[in-house]
Amino acid sequence: MLLQIPIQAPQTEDGGGTLLGVVCVAAVAAIGGLLLLSLVRAFWLIARPNEALVLSGREYPVEGGGTVGYRVVQQGHSALRIPVIEMVGRLDMRLVPIDLVVQNAYSAGNIPLQIHAIANIKVHSDPRIIRNAIERFLGRHVREIEMVAKQTLEGALREVVATLTPEQVNEDRLLFASKLMETADDDLRKLGLMLDTLKIQHVADTTGYLDSLGRPVIAAALRDAENSENEANQKITLAQSNATQKAEFAKAEAETVLLSKRNDLRRIVAELSGNAESVEREAEAAGKTARAVAERD
Repeated sequence: MLLQIPIQAPQTEDGGGTLLGVVCVAAVAAIGGLLLLSLVRAFWLIARPNEALVLSGREYPVEGGGTVGYRVVQQGHSALRIPVIEMVGRLDMRLVPIDLVVQNAYSAGNIPLQIHAIANIKVHSDPRIIRNAIERFLGRHVREIEMVAKQTLEGALREVVATLTPEQVNEDRLLFASKLMETADDDLRKLGLMLDTLKIQHVADTTGYLDSLGRPVIAAALRDAENSENEANQKITLAQSNATQKAEFAKAEAETVLLSKRNDLRRIVAELSGNAESVEREAEAAGKTARAVAERD
């Protein structure tokens, strides 16, 4: 019975229609799959490493209870946007360099200072603090973030300078920078920003106060250098004098030894000369004696 079913005559025309239907269904499924894939790619969002995505349009729960009207997708993460209901915004997370130049920042003692510093700020990555940046800077240009952060840092710098003397600001710049970072941190957090680095480049004043502080130091350094040079010259002179005395003493000893040797030589020569004369006289006397004996004989 199973072999009789595929050999029926009407099977050929129905099989062609079935094949065409299968092809159509496969084509429709493929097109539908491509459309679905395109829709997924269009609404599947991936945050780049230097940005944060903000999806808004409905209520979202947050840690600690409560809801907000947006959710944040941090750097490198992804999320699916609900079409029509949700809209997406992008928040730049890159470093923003700030050239900070403050004129007439009055220090303790009412001495006006000119301070040049280099700072780098960025949007804070803490999920609780980044909300402040979203509420203030979402959709804004980076220059607006730079301007607001610069004004905040200038105010914090003037506040810190007012508590320090010009000597502390100029001599202990690490302490000055750390105090400035501590003071500015609270204000920047309220803006959703963070101070990444801060370097004090230059400190000066128009009244010449810092120069007057440096003059005694320079004079003392020159005096110390001159004293060191004089001490070195004295040591050199003393060493040369000692060396000269030792040389003269050695020379005198050598001359004494040489004179002694010469005296010994003269004595030896004199002794040899005396011995020779004595022998000669003895020989002469013996000759005379022998001659006299011979003459007598």
